[in-house]
Amino acid sequence: MGQLAPVVVRHADSFHGLRWTPPGAAAFALTVGLGKDGDLAYALALTTLCAYTLPLVLGTYWIAQRSVLGKGEGKNRTRKNEQKKQMTVSPVYTGWNIPFMPGDSLGADEKELHYALRNAQLRMMALCR
Repeated sequence: MGQLAPVVVRHADSFHGLRWTPPGAAAFALTVGLGKDGDLAYALALTTLCAYTLPLVLGTYWIAQRSVLGKGEGKNRTRKNEQKKQMTVSPVYTGWNIPFMPGDSLGADEKELHYALRNAQLRMMALCR
């Protein structure tokens, strides 16, 4: 921080324009706006923040609405939905089948064994014993 202070002091005039950015406006509101006779500065900083917030919120809402309603991709989206409807998936389970064990626990045990076999640390511990 000590090496940065001389650079900041030397270029302090160029940082004046940063108060029109959202972080700069928030810092300006907290430092100058909350001081004595800082009502105008606080209102100016708040107006700056609102000027950034309103179009960004409206733009985000517009993008989300187009995405949800499917207006952004045109005919490609309907083709994809039709293809998904035409595909049928057969529910064939190809995992373990051990008698007298429930399928849910078999799936979890199979998954844990596969993870354990891929874990290099566990494999080394098994080899060292």
